[in-house]
Amino acid sequence: MDKNGESIYGTTASPLDAAPKWGRVTQKDKKIYLHIFDWPSDGKLNIEGLPAADYQASLLADANHSALKAERDGKTLAIELPSAAPDPIDSVIVLESK
Repeated sequence: MDKNGESIYGTTASPLDAAPKWGRVTQKDKKIYLHIFDWPSDGKLNIEGLPAADYQASLLADANHSALKAERDGKTLAIELPSAAPDPIDSVIVLESK
């Protein structure tokens, strides 16, 4: 909870119509939190149905908030992830609209 509390407390339901197969989504203010329970083996996370916006992506556990490459292709946002999940249970990516 120390690492992921921001993505849980005071958040509201996902902006997506359905829960993704890889985890869950919460939101607060201008941030969307992607809770990844099933880390993609190919290092790519595709999210469909997000509100139209440009997003900056980073790992919540990364104190430096280093940007992850995120590109929109139509209705899909594709994020390039590190090869290994930082947390084996719940790794959280923060999307912040620019």
